[in-house]
Amino acid sequence: MATLEETDTSKGNSSSIYDGYQYRKHRINKDNVISWLCLKERTENCRGTLKSKNGIVLNVSNHVCKPDIAEIEVKKRMSGKIKNRGQRNTQYLSRRNAAII
Repeated sequence: MATLEETDTSKGNSSSIYDGYQYRKHRINKDNVISWLCLKERTENCRGTLKSKNGIVLNVSNHVCKPDIAEIEVKKRMSGKIKNRGQRNTQYLSRRNAAII
């Protein structure tokens, strides 16, 4: 069984990966169940959804699109590089500002 992996989209929004599909966070109900929509909802008119609570998958609906594990791995690595670059810039600016003061 695949595990639910939470990540971020390129715009910094919540995203999750499960069984070769990537989802974006849609809403959280009063019972803290998170509804996720397939990331290809708009581009491929995919109606795949996932519901989770505390990182546990409760329900998954069928997808119209095909899973693309390679594309998801590239996105995860690029997201990590962007985050790391931002952390390095913050560290540099902190040292620079400390040297100025």
